[in-house]
Amino acid sequence: MKKDFEYEVGYRRPPRHTRFQKGRSGNARGRPRGARSMKSLLREELREKIAVNENGQRRKVTKLHVIVKQLVTRALRGDHRAIQLLLGLLPSLGLESTEGKEPGGLSPEGAAAIRRALLGQDPTGGLSV
Repeated sequence: MKKDFEYEVGYRRPPRHTRFQKGRSGNARGRPRGARSMKSLLREELREKIAVNENGQRRKVTKLHVIVKQLVTRALRGDHRAIQLLLGLLPSLGLESTEGKEPGGLSPEGAAAIRRALLGQDPTGGLSV
């Protein structure tokens, strides 16, 4: 068994006193400085403001605001994919309690009624409105 001071110098085993040079990275081809993550790029892009016409008035709102507004509008018009996406987002936003409920914060009965209505079976789903 060799002791630490009996370090063997050879191929890929430089002398210990020259092993690490000051100012030289051990990961020379690593992440470049200033490289930004997908999360930071997306966050920056969604916070950017754009001009929109709403009720005849021009306003500046964030892109995220426009996306959410379009999603809700499409859901209100009956777009099934928009409804599904919107209901799926509610629990993650803390707008609905998910305890004992289906995805989207619905009770099992409510989810079944919506499924029946979307499939064209008994539009009221057995619920009185």
